[in-house]
Amino acid sequence: RGIAVLCEKPCGATLQECAGLVALAEEGEVCAAAGLEYRYEAGIAGLIDLVRNGEIGAVTEISVVWRTRGGLNPNRLWSWRDDTTCGGGVLNEFCTHVFDYLPLLAGAPIDRVRCTARTIVTERPDKNGTMRPVLAPDDVEIEGVFENGVSTKVNVSNASSERSGHHIKVQGELGTAQFDHATPFALGGSSLAVETRKGRSMQTLPRNDPFDGLDSRCPAIAEMVDDFLRSLRGENRQRMAKLSDCHVARQCISAAELSSASGQWAPRQTQRST
Repeated sequence: RGIAVLCEKPCGATLQECAGLVALAEEGEVCAAAGLEYRYEAGIAGLIDLVRNGEIGAVTEISVVWRTRGGLNPNRLWSWRDDTTCGGGVLNEFCTHVFDYLPLLAGAPIDRVRCTARTIVTERPDKNGTMRPVLAPDDVEIEGVFENGVSTKVNVSNASSERSGHHIKVQGELGTAQFDHATPFALGGSSLAVETRKGRSMQTLPRNDPFDGLDSRCPAIAEMVDDFLRSLRGENRQRMAKLSDCHVARQCISAAELSSASGQWAPRQTQRST
């Protein structure tokens, strides 16, 4: 219908559905944005900017550790989060964001991945007390190689006994940059540090006073929506994620699923079936 959209990730129940939305958006020449708000999170946005500015030199390796305990309780009721076909599981819920910000840090798309996915809590009671199988992974370990040769290691868990938070470390030829965010992921709980031969320095992150005490995603989502509205007025908002960006992240998720099933490296699924 030619109407602009801001679509929540993962922008389709399947890779093919996501590709179909991208094709429709391109055909209709409308603004089609994706709800990938972590690229707006102050610490991650700052990390992307300083890496792009060359403060640690050419990137060689990126590591991500993102662990929470939200799914560790076996008595939590079964929901859509426990079924991959409904958009559940850490690959869909968490790694869509990871696969979105990783290429921004590496400066190139992911070429191939190797993934080990596990389901730690294998069944949950539904609202009637019936035990239902969990059909989505809640813990993944991923290795990846980007098209420019940069490598990455990723560990994401929603059922971790360690409440370690969200950590991104970027190794460059001249030093390292690291983003750390402690649970429960409130504003003020994150930091960004750079270490080079000149020493270690902490970067100043912007304050978001209207959002004090809230989840750090709140100001990120507000900024994302503002960019979407500005784009409708014809402004070029470079940070805003498009449906095509989410499609690339979905390609990486599909590769991770294939790799977990086969135990082998899998290339990013770049076909664009509509």
